[in-house]
Amino acid sequence: MKEKLIEMIEIMRDLLDEFERVVKEEAKEREAYTITEFASLVGLHPQTIWKYVKQGKLASTKLGNKILIPAGELKKFNKRAF
Repeated sequence: MKEKLIEMIEIMRDLLDEFERVVKEEAKEREAYTITEFASLVGLHPQTIWKYVKQGKLASTKLGNKILIPAGELKKFNKRAF
């Protein structure tokens, strides 16, 4: 049982490392994301991201009728506790 838990923890660590790598690569390629794109990348519902934007927890810029979140916020997102 203990060995199985240790194995699962190692798998979770590997998944987290992969997620962080993908986020860093995505941030290099894009300058900004829509709320829907950002939500998809971090695994949250767009309404949650919208709430964070409204609360000022995520930086954003309005471009026409779209809200854009700078790519740099992806890097910061993992380090914050919302």
